[in-house]
Amino acid sequence: MVDVQEQLDTLLDEFASILEGDGWTCNSEDSFWELQECRMVLKWCLHQALSQVTTASFNRTVSIQSSDYPNIALAAVEKLSDKVEGLHTSCLANIEALEYTPRVLALQKPYGLLPSDLETFIVCIIDSNPTSRSLRHVLAQFTRGSDVEREKFSIFAGLTRLDLAAFIGEERAHVKEGLVMIDEPYDPTSDRVVRISLAAGLALRGLPLDRSNRLKLAGTALM
Repeated sequence: MVDVQEQLDTLLDEFASILEGDGWTCNSEDSFWELQECRMVLKWCLHQALSQVTTASFNRTVSIQSSDYPNIALAAVEKLSDKVEGLHTSCLANIEALEYTPRVLALQKPYGLLPSDLETFIVCIIDSNPTSRSLRHVLAQFTRGSDVEREKFSIFAGLTRLDLAAFIGEERAHVKEGLVMIDEPYDPTSDRVVRISLAAGLALRGLPLDRSNRLKLAGTALM
């Protein structure tokens, strides 16, 4: 069984600047993406905590003391999650007032992104190059196989199967322009892999682009 409290302790250590106090501000690409990686780890913790609460509620053999633990862990995750989601919601609601506007947020108008599309972009970008050791450990658990992609986007972006299909539709501008790529699996029972292109991933995290990658993004809203 996953130790949710152990995950939370690691999270609190790694993301102390966000989770402790009220000093976090969106003042750079790095600060924005640190918040997004923290959100993803918390979503995973919440998924695990809810699973354990459900399991405990159906397990008639556990003691009262042990059955209390999942609920305590869930409450701790929910408290942190509420704070982090509040910071994210504030970013989206006050884009013009931010010290720095993250490049991915500027894609919403030119590409007609729905809130679910923006969440999917964020997950794809982070999945391509996670910097948090906590998140790298989480994402390593999503290996290729049946329903893996759908489960990943369900947990981290709240997508249904239809939402994901709509996001990768051939008519979508971000697909036509090659910002989002869809890899067909070798195994027909596996999901298609949805990923951000290397050039788009670098640009959207504010990282340097060489001439080749700049050419790949020519004509897109990123250049």
